[in-house]
Amino acid sequence: MQVLVALHRASPNVVSRDDLVALCWDGRIVGDDAINATIAKLRRVSFVIETIPRVGYRLAVAAQSGHAADPAPLQKVGIANKSGGNRRLIVGGGLALGGAALAGAWWLTTQRPRPALPPAKPDVSATVASLILRANATMRRGRLENDAEAAALFQQAVDMAPDNADAWGGLALAHHFLARNGTRQNFQAERLRAEAALDRALALDPHNPLALNAKGGLFFMTKGAFQECEQAYRQGLAYHPNSNELLLGLAQPMEGVGRLREAASLMDRALAAANNKLDQAMAWISINSYTGARRWVDADRIAAEGMALFPRHPLTWLNRLYLLMFTGRAGEALDTLRDVSIRPDEVPAEEIDGMIAVATALLSGARADIDKAAAAELALAYKSTSPQGHARGLPATRTAENALTFLSAMGRVDDAFRVARDIYYAPDFSVSPVRYSSNLFQPATSAMRKDPRFAPLTEQLGLADYWRKAGVKPDYLLYPDG
Repeated sequence: MQVLVALHRASPNVVSRDDLVALCWDGRIVGDDAINATIAKLRRVSFVIETIPRVGYRLAVAAQSGHAADPAPLQKVGIANKSGGNRRLIVGGGLALGGAALAGAWWLTTQRPRPALPPAKPDVSATVASLILRANATMRRGRLENDAEAAALFQQAVDMAPDNADAWGGLALAHHFLARNGTRQNFQAERLRAEAALDRALALDPHNPLALNAKGGLFFMTKGAFQECEQAYRQGLAYHPNSNELLLGLAQPMEGVGRLREAASLMDRALAAANNKLDQAMAWISINSYTGARRWVDADRIAAEGMALFPRHPLTWLNRLYLLMFTGRAGEALDTLRDVSIRPDEVPAEEIDGMIAVATALLSGARADIDKAAAAELALAYKSTSPQGHARGLPATRTAENALTFLSAMGRVDDAFRVARDIYYAPDFSVSPVRYSSNLFQPATSAMRKDPRFAPLTEQLGLADYWRKAGVKPDYLLYPDG
Protein backbone atom coordinates (compact mmCIF):
# COMPACT_ATOMS: atom_id res chain seq x y z
CA MET A 1 0.00 0.00 0.00
CA GLN A 2 2.87 2.41 0.80
CA VAL A 3 4.38 1.78 -2.64
CA LEU A 4 1.01 2.36 -4.31
CA VAL A 5 0.52 5.62 -2.39
CA ALA A 6 4.02 6.79 -3.30
CA LEU A 7 3.43 6.07 -7.00
CA HIS A 8 0.01 7.73 -6.92
CA ARG A 9 1.31 10.90 -5.25
CA ALA A 10 4.12 11.21 -7.77
CA SER A 11 1.93 10.41 -10.82
CA PRO A 12 2.53 11.08 -13.66
CA ASN A 13 6.18 11.39 -12.65
CA VAL A 14 8.57 8.48 -12.22
CA VAL A 15 9.62 7.29 -8.73
CA SER A 16 13.15 5.91 -8.52
CA ARG A 17 13.95 2.69 -6.67
CA ASP A 18 16.01 4.69 -4.16
CA ASP A 19 13.04 6.94 -3.45
CA LEU A 20 10.78 3.92 -2.98
CA VAL A 21 13.24 2.48 -0.45
CA ALA A 22 13.38 5.80 1.41
CA LEU A 23 9.61 6.31 1.38
CA CYS A 24 8.35 2.78 1.97
CA TRP A 25 11.14 0.95 3.76
CA ASP A 26 12.35 3.87 5.95
CA GLY A 27 15.68 3.85 4.12
CA ARG A 28 16.55 0.33 5.33
CA ILE A 29 18.70 -1.79 3.07
CA VAL A 30 16.43 -3.99 0.95
CA GLY A 31 17.29 -6.04 -2.08
CA ASP A 32 15.93 -5.69 -5.59
CA ASP A 33 13.81 -8.78 -4.98
CA ALA A 34 11.72 -6.97 -2.34
CA ILE A 35 10.91 -4.10 -4.71
CA ASN A 36 10.27 -6.43 -7.65
CA ALA A 37 7.93 -8.59 -5.57
CA THR A 38 5.94 -5.57 -4.39
CA ILE A 39 5.52 -4.20 -7.93
CA ALA A 40 4.47 -7.67 -9.10
CA LYS A 41 1.78 -7.89 -6.39
CA LEU A 42 0.35 -4.52 -7.42
CA ARG A 43 0.25 -5.62 -11.03
CA ARG A 44 -1.58 -8.82 -10.07
CA VAL A 45 -4.40 -6.76 -8.55
CA SER A 46 -4.82 -4.83 -11.82
CA PHE A 47 -2.74 -1.73 -11.21
CA VAL A 48 -0.93 -0.73 -14.39
CA ILE A 49 2.63 0.15 -13.40
CA GLU A 50 5.18 1.07 -16.03
CA THR A 51 8.83 0.16 -15.61
CA ILE A 52 11.06 2.97 -16.85
CA PRO A 53 14.42 1.27 -17.53
CA ARG A 54 17.29 2.50 -15.35
CA VAL A 55 15.00 5.16 -13.82
CA GLY A 56 12.18 3.63 -11.78
CA TYR A 57 8.42 3.09 -11.89
CA ARG A 58 5.34 5.11 -12.83
CA LEU A 59 1.63 4.54 -12.22
CA ALA A 60 0.08 4.50 -15.68
CA VAL A 61 -2.94 6.73 -16.36
CA ALA A 62 -5.46 5.24 -18.82
CA ALA A 63 -6.01 7.42 -21.89
CA GLN A 64 -9.46 9.02 -22.13
CA SER A 65 -11.27 7.65 -25.14
CA GLY A 66 -14.82 7.58 -26.49
CA HIS A 67 -16.35 4.69 -28.47
CA ALA A 68 -19.85 5.97 -29.56
CA ALA A 69 -21.87 4.19 -32.25
CA ASP A 70 -21.26 5.11 -35.86
CA PRO A 71 -23.57 7.88 -37.12
CA ALA A 72 -26.59 7.00 -39.25
CA PRO A 73 -25.91 7.18 -43.02
CA LEU A 74 -26.76 10.50 -44.60
CA GLN A 75 -29.95 10.49 -46.67
CA LYS A 76 -29.35 10.90 -50.39
CA VAL A 77 -31.15 13.78 -51.99
CA GLY A 78 -32.83 12.99 -55.34
CA ILE A 79 -31.79 15.37 -58.08
CA ALA A 80 -33.58 15.44 -61.40
CA ASN A 81 -31.41 14.27 -64.23
CA LYS A 82 -33.22 16.47 -66.57
CA SER A 83 -31.35 19.50 -67.64
CA GLY A 84 -34.45 21.52 -67.09
CA GLY A 85 -35.10 20.35 -63.59
CA ASN A 86 -36.42 22.53 -60.82
CA ARG A 87 -33.63 24.98 -59.91
CA ARG A 88 -35.08 25.65 -56.49
CA LEU A 89 -34.95 21.95 -55.77
CA ILE A 90 -31.36 21.84 -56.96
CA VAL A 91 -30.41 24.84 -54.80
CA GLY A 92 -32.36 23.47 -51.88
CA GLY A 93 -30.71 20.11 -52.34
CA GLY A 94 -27.33 21.79 -52.41
CA LEU A 95 -28.08 23.60 -49.19
CA ALA A 96 -29.23 20.36 -47.63
CA LEU A 97 -26.06 18.60 -48.67
CA GLY A 98 -23.95 21.46 -47.34
CA GLY A 99 -25.81 21.41 -44.05
CA ALA A 100 -25.41 17.66 -43.75
CA ALA A 101 -21.70 17.94 -44.45
CA LEU A 102 -21.34 20.61 -41.78
CA ALA A 103 -23.35 18.53 -39.33
CA GLY A 104 -21.19 15.51 -40.08
CA ALA A 105 -18.02 17.49 -39.55
CA TRP A 106 -19.38 18.82 -36.24
CA TRP A 107 -20.36 15.28 -35.13
CA LEU A 108 -16.93 13.86 -35.99
CA THR A 109 -15.23 16.69 -34.17
CA THR A 110 -17.22 16.24 -30.98
CA GLN A 111 -17.61 12.46 -30.89
CA ARG A 112 -14.24 11.11 -31.94
CA PRO A 113 -11.75 10.11 -29.18
CA ARG A 114 -10.34 13.15 -27.41
CA PRO A 115 -6.61 13.57 -26.98
CA ALA A 116 -5.30 12.87 -23.48
CA LEU A 117 -5.04 15.88 -21.20
CA PRO A 118 -1.52 17.25 -20.65
CA PRO A 119 0.21 15.79 -17.57
CA ALA A 120 -0.70 17.49 -14.33
CA LYS A 121 1.98 19.51 -12.66
CA PRO A 122 3.83 17.44 -10.04
CA ASP A 123 2.85 17.87 -6.40
CA VAL A 124 5.69 20.07 -5.16
CA SER A 125 5.02 19.34 -1.49
CA ALA A 126 5.20 15.58 -2.08
CA THR A 127 8.41 15.93 -4.10
CA VAL A 128 10.01 18.10 -1.40
CA ALA A 129 8.97 15.65 1.31
CA SER A 130 10.50 12.81 -0.72
CA LEU A 131 13.77 14.74 -1.16
CA ILE A 132 14.00 15.48 2.56
CA LEU A 133 13.28 11.87 3.49
CA ARG A 134 15.86 10.59 1.05
CA ALA A 135 18.46 13.15 2.19
CA ASN A 136 18.02 12.20 5.84
CA ALA A 137 18.44 8.50 5.07
CA THR A 138 21.52 9.26 2.97
CA MET A 139 23.13 11.43 5.64
CA ARG A 140 22.77 8.72 8.29
CA ARG A 141 24.99 6.35 6.33
CA GLY A 142 27.94 8.20 7.83
CA ARG A 143 30.36 8.59 4.96
CA LEU A 144 31.66 11.94 3.70
CA GLU A 145 30.25 11.30 0.23
CA ASN A 146 26.86 10.61 1.84
CA ASP A 147 26.97 14.03 3.53
CA ALA A 148 27.74 15.69 0.18
CA GLU A 149 24.89 13.83 -1.55
CA ALA A 150 22.50 14.76 1.27
CA ALA A 151 23.50 18.42 1.00
CA ALA A 152 22.68 18.36 -2.73
CA LEU A 153 19.27 16.78 -2.06
CA PHE A 154 18.43 19.30 0.67
CA GLN A 155 19.51 22.10 -1.70
CA GLN A 156 17.04 20.80 -4.29
CA ALA A 157 14.32 20.85 -1.63
CA VAL A 158 15.23 24.43 -0.66
CA ASP A 159 15.16 25.53 -4.30
CA MET A 160 11.67 24.05 -4.74
CA ALA A 161 10.29 25.21 -1.38
CA PRO A 162 12.20 28.25 -0.05
CA ASP A 163 9.94 28.48 3.02
CA ASN A 164 10.33 24.86 4.14
CA ALA A 165 12.05 24.80 7.55
CA ASP A 166 12.90 21.08 7.31
CA ALA A 167 14.72 21.64 4.02
CA TRP A 168 16.78 24.49 5.49
CA GLY A 169 17.41 22.64 8.76
CA GLY A 170 18.56 19.55 6.88
CA LEU A 171 20.82 21.67 4.66
CA ALA A 172 22.41 23.16 7.80
CA LEU A 173 22.90 19.69 9.27
CA ALA A 174 24.47 18.29 6.09
CA HIS A 175 26.96 21.17 5.79
CA HIS A 176 27.75 20.84 9.51
CA PHE A 177 28.70 17.19 8.87
CA LEU A 178 30.77 18.20 5.84
CA ALA A 179 32.67 20.64 8.06
CA ARG A 180 32.98 18.16 10.92
CA ASN A 181 34.10 15.17 8.88
CA GLY A 182 35.89 16.89 6.02
CA THR A 183 39.30 18.43 5.54
CA ARG A 184 40.87 21.40 7.27
CA GLN A 185 40.85 23.27 3.94
CA ASN A 186 37.07 23.03 3.57
CA PHE A 187 36.17 23.47 7.23
CA GLN A 188 35.47 27.20 7.34
CA ALA A 189 33.50 27.36 4.09
CA GLU A 190 31.26 24.43 5.09
CA ARG A 191 30.73 25.89 8.55
CA LEU A 192 29.62 29.22 7.09
CA ARG A 193 27.17 27.44 4.78
CA ALA A 194 25.79 25.51 7.75
CA GLU A 195 25.36 28.69 9.83
CA ALA A 196 23.59 30.54 7.00
CA ALA A 197 21.15 27.67 6.44
CA LEU A 198 20.61 27.35 10.20
CA ASP A 199 19.66 31.04 10.52
CA ARG A 200 17.09 30.64 7.76
CA ALA A 201 15.62 27.46 9.27
CA LEU A 202 15.25 28.94 12.77
CA ALA A 203 13.65 32.09 11.34
CA LEU A 204 11.01 29.87 9.74
CA ASP A 205 10.58 27.55 12.75
CA PRO A 206 12.51 28.14 16.01
CA HIS A 207 11.65 24.60 17.17
CA ASN A 208 12.60 22.73 14.00
CA PRO A 209 14.32 19.46 15.04
CA LEU A 210 16.75 19.33 12.11
CA ALA A 211 17.79 22.93 12.74
CA LEU A 212 18.30 22.37 16.49
CA ASN A 213 20.30 19.25 15.68
CA ALA A 214 22.53 21.36 13.43
CA LYS A 215 22.77 24.06 16.11
CA GLY A 216 24.00 21.53 18.68
CA GLY A 217 26.43 20.10 16.15
CA LEU A 218 27.89 23.52 15.36
CA PHE A 219 28.50 24.14 19.07
CA PHE A 220 30.08 20.68 19.24
CA MET A 221 32.64 21.98 16.73
CA THR A 222 33.39 25.05 18.86
CA LYS A 223 36.21 24.69 21.36
CA GLY A 224 34.95 24.78 24.93
CA ALA A 225 31.26 25.21 23.98
CA PHE A 226 30.22 21.99 25.73
CA GLN A 227 27.38 23.55 27.71
CA GLU A 228 25.92 25.45 24.75
CA CYS A 229 26.06 22.25 22.72
CA GLU A 230 24.16 20.26 25.34
CA GLN A 231 21.57 23.02 25.78
CA ALA A 232 20.84 23.17 22.05
CA TYR A 233 20.16 19.44 21.88
CA ARG A 234 18.08 19.46 25.06
CA GLN A 235 16.07 22.41 23.75
CA GLY A 236 15.23 20.33 20.70
CA LEU A 237 14.31 17.30 22.83
CA ALA A 238 12.01 19.46 24.98
CA TYR A 239 9.85 19.95 21.87
CA HIS A 240 10.59 16.60 20.22
CA PRO A 241 11.30 14.10 23.03
CA ASN A 242 11.23 11.08 20.73
CA SER A 243 13.35 12.53 17.93
CA ASN A 244 15.75 9.77 16.97
CA GLU A 245 18.08 12.30 15.29
CA LEU A 246 18.30 14.59 18.34
CA LEU A 247 18.88 11.65 20.70
CA LEU A 248 21.74 10.42 18.52
CA GLY A 249 23.05 13.95 18.23
CA LEU A 250 23.20 14.47 22.00
CA ALA A 251 24.74 11.04 22.66
CA GLN A 252 28.00 12.02 20.93
CA PRO A 253 28.81 15.16 22.98
CA MET A 254 27.86 13.22 26.13
CA GLU A 255 30.58 10.74 25.18
CA GLY A 256 32.93 13.67 24.59
CA VAL A 257 32.42 15.10 28.10
CA GLY A 258 32.89 11.76 29.83
CA ARG A 259 29.21 11.01 30.48
CA LEU A 260 29.09 7.72 28.65
CA ARG A 261 26.39 6.17 30.80
CA GLU A 262 24.15 9.12 29.89
CA ALA A 263 25.09 8.58 26.23
CA ALA A 264 24.09 4.91 26.51
CA SER A 265 20.72 5.88 28.03
CA LEU A 266 20.13 8.26 25.12
CA MET A 267 20.88 5.42 22.70
CA ASP A 268 18.31 3.26 24.51
CA ARG A 269 15.73 5.96 23.81
CA ALA A 270 16.88 6.42 20.21
CA LEU A 271 16.57 2.71 19.48
CA ALA A 272 13.12 2.62 21.09
CA ALA A 273 12.02 5.63 19.02
CA ALA A 274 13.14 3.77 15.89
CA ASN A 275 11.35 0.56 16.98
CA ASN A 276 14.80 -1.07 17.24
CA LYS A 277 15.27 -0.79 13.47
CA LEU A 278 19.00 -0.29 13.18
CA ASP A 279 20.59 1.95 10.57
CA GLN A 280 24.25 2.79 10.04
CA ALA A 281 24.32 5.83 12.35
CA MET A 282 22.59 4.03 15.22
CA ALA A 283 24.86 1.01 14.82
CA TRP A 284 28.23 2.68 15.27
CA ILE A 285 27.13 5.31 17.81
CA SER A 286 25.43 2.61 19.91
CA ILE A 287 28.49 0.37 19.88
CA ASN A 288 30.69 3.27 21.00
CA SER A 289 28.29 4.46 23.71
CA TYR A 290 27.62 1.00 25.13
CA THR A 291 31.33 0.19 25.09
CA GLY A 292 32.12 3.38 27.00
CA ALA A 293 29.36 2.63 29.52
CA ARG A 294 30.76 -0.89 30.06
CA ARG A 295 27.53 -2.39 28.80
CA TRP A 296 29.34 -5.18 27.01
CA VAL A 297 26.29 -7.37 26.32
CA ASP A 298 24.43 -4.51 24.63
CA ALA A 299 27.55 -3.48 22.71
CA ASP A 300 28.07 -7.04 21.45
CA ARG A 301 24.40 -7.35 20.46
CA ILE A 302 24.41 -4.15 18.42
CA ALA A 303 27.82 -5.00 16.92
CA ALA A 304 26.57 -8.38 15.74
CA GLU A 305 23.39 -6.91 14.27
CA GLY A 306 25.26 -4.00 12.71
CA MET A 307 27.79 -6.29 11.05
CA ALA A 308 25.00 -8.51 9.73
CA LEU A 309 23.23 -5.50 8.19
CA PHE A 310 26.24 -3.38 7.19
CA PRO A 311 29.28 -5.67 7.10
CA ARG A 312 31.51 -3.28 5.15
CA HIS A 313 30.43 -0.01 6.74
CA PRO A 314 33.68 1.55 8.04
CA LEU A 315 32.39 3.02 11.31
CA THR A 316 30.40 -0.09 12.27
CA TRP A 317 33.41 -2.27 11.42
CA LEU A 318 35.89 -0.08 13.31
CA ASN A 319 33.79 0.31 16.47
CA ARG A 320 33.17 -3.42 16.66
CA LEU A 321 36.92 -3.92 16.22
CA TYR A 322 37.70 -1.55 19.12
CA LEU A 323 35.17 -3.38 21.27
CA LEU A 324 36.93 -6.70 20.62
CA MET A 325 40.43 -5.30 21.11
CA PHE A 326 39.72 -3.71 24.48
CA THR A 327 37.53 -6.37 26.07
CA GLY A 328 40.07 -9.17 26.11
CA ARG A 329 39.29 -10.52 22.62
CA ALA A 330 42.37 -9.44 20.69
CA GLY A 331 42.48 -12.81 18.93
CA GLU A 332 39.00 -12.30 17.51
CA ALA A 333 40.01 -8.76 16.53
CA LEU A 334 42.96 -10.22 14.60
CA ASP A 335 40.62 -12.57 12.74
CA THR A 336 38.43 -9.60 11.80
CA LEU A 337 41.41 -7.54 10.64
CA ARG A 338 42.65 -10.36 8.41
CA ASP A 339 39.24 -11.10 6.87
CA VAL A 340 39.51 -9.26 3.56
CA SER A 341 35.92 -10.15 2.60
CA ILE A 342 34.42 -7.75 5.16
CA ARG A 343 37.19 -5.16 5.24
CA PRO A 344 35.85 -1.68 4.34
CA ASP A 345 37.41 -0.10 1.28
CA GLU A 346 37.71 3.22 3.13
CA VAL A 347 40.23 1.91 5.69
CA PRO A 348 43.75 2.14 4.20
CA ALA A 349 46.04 -0.90 4.27
CA GLU A 350 48.65 0.98 6.37
CA GLU A 351 46.05 1.67 9.05
CA ILE A 352 45.01 -2.00 9.07
CA ASP A 353 48.65 -3.10 9.37
CA GLY A 354 49.06 -0.81 12.38
CA MET A 355 45.96 -2.25 14.06
CA ILE A 356 47.18 -5.80 13.38
CA ALA A 357 50.41 -4.91 15.21
CA VAL A 358 48.41 -3.50 18.16
CA ALA A 359 46.09 -6.53 18.38
CA THR A 360 49.12 -8.83 18.24
CA ALA A 361 50.76 -6.89 21.11
CA LEU A 362 47.58 -6.95 23.20
CA LEU A 363 47.23 -10.68 22.62
CA SER A 364 50.82 -11.59 23.45
CA GLY A 365 51.70 -8.91 26.00
CA ALA A 366 55.33 -9.32 24.89
CA ARG A 367 57.56 -6.28 25.28
CA ALA A 368 58.97 -6.68 21.77
CA ASP A 369 55.47 -6.75 20.24
CA ILE A 370 54.41 -3.69 22.27
CA ASP A 371 57.52 -1.74 21.22
CA LYS A 372 56.93 -2.66 17.58
CA ALA A 373 53.25 -1.70 17.68
CA ALA A 374 53.93 1.57 19.54
CA ALA A 375 56.56 2.60 17.01
CA ALA A 376 54.21 1.77 14.15
CA GLU A 377 51.34 3.79 15.68
CA LEU A 378 53.51 6.84 16.38
CA ALA A 379 54.91 6.76 12.86
CA LEU A 380 51.42 6.34 11.39
CA ALA A 381 49.94 9.18 13.48
CA TYR A 382 52.55 11.69 12.41
CA LYS A 383 52.73 10.44 8.83
CA SER A 384 48.95 10.82 8.46
CA THR A 385 49.16 14.51 9.32
CA SER A 386 51.72 15.24 6.61
CA PRO A 387 50.91 16.20 3.01
CA GLN A 388 52.30 12.84 1.92
CA GLY A 389 49.94 11.06 4.29
CA HIS A 390 46.99 13.04 2.96
CA ALA A 391 47.96 12.13 -0.59
CA ARG A 392 48.01 8.45 0.39
CA GLY A 393 44.50 8.66 1.81
CA LEU A 394 45.40 8.32 5.48
CA PRO A 395 42.64 9.79 7.70
CA ALA A 396 44.61 12.15 9.95
CA THR A 397 41.99 12.66 12.64
CA ARG A 398 41.07 9.01 13.14
CA THR A 399 44.65 7.77 12.82
CA ALA A 400 45.95 10.23 15.42
CA GLU A 401 43.15 9.52 17.88
CA ASN A 402 43.53 5.78 17.41
CA ALA A 403 47.25 6.13 18.16
CA LEU A 404 46.41 7.89 21.44
CA THR A 405 43.96 5.11 22.35
CA PHE A 406 46.18 2.19 21.30
CA LEU A 407 49.26 3.58 23.05
CA SER A 408 47.35 3.98 26.31
CA ALA A 409 45.89 0.46 26.03
CA MET A 410 49.40 -0.97 25.58
CA GLY A 411 50.68 0.92 28.64
CA ARG A 412 52.67 3.51 26.69
CA VAL A 413 51.10 6.41 28.57
CA ASP A 414 53.90 8.94 27.95
CA ASP A 415 53.52 8.46 24.21
CA ALA A 416 49.73 8.71 24.53
CA PHE A 417 49.99 12.09 26.27
CA ARG A 418 52.49 13.26 23.65
CA VAL A 419 49.98 12.49 20.86
CA ALA A 420 47.13 14.07 22.88
CA ARG A 421 49.12 17.26 23.32
CA ASP A 422 49.77 17.47 19.59
CA ILE A 423 46.20 16.62 18.61
CA TYR A 424 44.73 19.37 20.73
CA TYR A 425 47.38 22.08 20.69
CA ALA A 426 50.15 21.72 18.10
CA PRO A 427 49.44 24.24 15.29
CA ASP A 428 51.35 22.18 12.70
CA PHE A 429 49.60 18.92 13.57
CA SER A 430 47.35 18.91 10.55
CA VAL A 431 44.19 17.20 11.72
CA SER A 432 40.66 18.49 11.37
CA PRO A 433 40.08 21.54 13.60
CA VAL A 434 37.08 19.71 15.08
CA ARG A 435 38.29 17.86 18.13
CA TYR A 436 36.47 15.05 19.84
CA SER A 437 37.49 13.97 23.32
CA SER A 438 35.41 10.78 23.64
CA ASN A 439 38.55 8.63 23.23
CA LEU A 440 39.79 10.09 26.51
CA PHE A 441 36.93 8.38 28.37
CA GLN A 442 36.80 4.97 26.73
CA PRO A 443 37.96 1.85 28.64
CA ALA A 444 41.12 1.70 26.53
CA THR A 445 42.41 5.02 27.96
CA SER A 446 41.83 4.26 31.66
CA ALA A 447 45.61 4.40 32.25
CA MET A 448 45.63 8.04 31.09
CA ARG A 449 42.79 8.96 33.46
CA LYS A 450 44.77 7.56 36.39
CA ASP A 451 47.79 9.69 35.50
CA PRO A 452 48.30 13.09 37.23
CA ARG A 453 48.64 14.73 33.83
CA PHE A 454 45.00 13.99 32.98
CA ALA A 455 43.40 16.62 35.25
CA PRO A 456 45.43 19.51 33.73
CA LEU A 457 44.49 18.21 30.28
CA THR A 458 40.76 18.43 31.12
CA GLU A 459 41.31 22.00 32.39
CA GLN A 460 43.03 22.99 29.15
CA LEU A 461 40.26 21.46 27.05
CA GLY A 462 37.55 23.30 29.01
CA LEU A 463 36.04 20.04 30.25
CA ALA A 464 36.63 20.76 33.93
CA ASP A 465 34.97 24.16 33.56
CA TYR A 466 31.97 22.53 31.88
CA TRP A 467 31.61 19.98 34.70
CA ARG A 468 31.67 22.75 37.31
CA LYS A 469 29.14 24.98 35.53
CA ALA A 470 26.79 22.13 34.64
CA GLY A 471 27.01 20.68 38.16
CA VAL A 472 27.91 17.22 36.87
CA LYS A 473 30.80 14.80 37.14
CA PRO A 474 32.19 12.51 34.45
CA ASP A 475 31.77 8.78 34.85
CA TYR A 476 35.43 8.19 35.73
CA LEU A 477 34.99 10.34 38.87
CA LEU A 478 31.72 8.67 39.83
CA TYR A 479 32.29 4.98 39.26
CA PRO A 480 35.13 2.78 40.52
CA ASP A 481 35.84 1.22 37.10
CA GLY A 482 36.89 4.67 35.84
